[in-house]
Amino acid sequence: MGRFREALEMGGLFDLGWKGDKYTWSNKHGDETFTKERLDRAVANIRWKRMFKEGWVEVLAARCSDHRPILLYVNQKFSSERKRKRLFRYEAKWSLEEDCEEVIKRAWQVKTMGRDTEKDLQLLLEDSREAFQSWSRKITLDKGRLIKEKTERLKKLQEDEGSHNMMEIKKIQEEIGTCLEMEDLKWRQRAKLDWYIHGD
Repeated sequence: MGRFREALEMGGLFDLGWKGDKYTWSNKHGDETFTKERLDRAVANIRWKRMFKEGWVEVLAARCSDHRPILLYVNQKFSSERKRKRLFRYEAKWSLEEDCEEVIKRAWQVKTMGRDTEKDLQLLLEDSREAFQSWSRKITLDKGRLIKEKTERLKKLQEDEGSHNMMEIKKIQEEIGTCLEMEDLKWRQRAKLDWYIHGD
C-alpha cells in the first residue's frame, strides 16, 4: 500500500472523490461478519482536472460482482454521427423469449399462399422481418426498463447494505444476471469469430 501511495504522489495524482454512496465493495455476508469498504476509486492529476472541470465519479450498483463499478463522467459533448440504415439479422437471443414463435406464426397467418409461391414466400419473409423488428423494439424497451428499475432498486439497497438485506440484494442480482445473459448472447452474435474464440 505504501508503494501505491508513493506512485500516486510521484504522478501528482489525487482521488476524484464520489457522488452518492462511497462504499465500493462488501463481503456479502448475511450475518454479523458483514463488512463494506471503499476500495475502488478514480484518480487524476491537476492538468486533467483543469481540462475536465465538471468531471465527477458515481458509484453504481453492483449487478453481478462484490465490487460496485465506478463511472467517471467528463461532461464532454461528442459530435453525433449520421445513422446508417441497419441490415436485418435474426437475433439469437430472440429464441430465449417465450413469445418468439408466436411472432412468426402471427406474421405468417396474415397472408395466404397464392399461385406464385416464390413471390408469396418473399412477402412472408418481408412480413416476418417487420414483425420481428417491431416486436424486438418493444422487448428491448421493456427489458431496458426492467434492468433500469431493478438496478435502481439494487442501488438503493446497496446504499443501506448490511446483513439485514443481503438476501434481497442477492435475489435482485440474480434477476439482473438473467437479463444480462440475453444481452451477452446478443453481443456474442455480433462479435467476430476470431475475437470471440481468442479474445478476452
